[in-house]
Amino acid sequence: MGFAVRIARTLDGAAIAPLEAAAFAQPWSPRAIAGTLGQDSTRAWVASSIAPESASGLLGWVALRLLAGEAELLRIATRPEARRRGIARALLRAGLRDLEREGINVCHLEVASNNDAAICFYNELGFVPTGCRRRYYPDHTDALLLTRTRCQTPTGATHLDSHSERGYPGAGQ
Repeated sequence: MGFAVRIARTLDGAAIAPLEAAAFAQPWSPRAIAGTLGQDSTRAWVASSIAPESASGLLGWVALRLLAGEAELLRIATRPEARRRGIARALLRAGLRDLEREGINVCHLEVASNNDAAICFYNELGFVPTGCRRRYYPDHTDALLLTRTRCQTPTGATHLDSHSERGYPGAGQ
């Protein structure tokens, strides 16, 4: 399946909402999506199929927020049926590349400590652990804080079974 990545527009909010509903148990509301896309501090990209017969709408999206010369990954999602095809990687790389062109060299994110696939994905893109928010999510799962700076390169670091064994700052305390 071929796809193209482009900068998101405010009008894309209507197509992002069903993508969110398909990708997450707790999706962002259409109002939250529109609010995010309407902020000057937001940078967002979408991926869509280039196949003419495809009518499934958007395949993925990513949103980052700029604040004090740094960025925060707010959201990244891929339709479940389109996962493992490089869409999320292409979206995040497009975002990071554009941020670097704007002089933004640091990007932060948080991820559930039990989301092994996402942690590996972020590690492969050069994000490294910087902290832990204990019992952060509604189910009391810890949030791992990861950061990527321009001078860091993907390490290919492996992900261990327990975040407390990884030596993350704040983990296991």
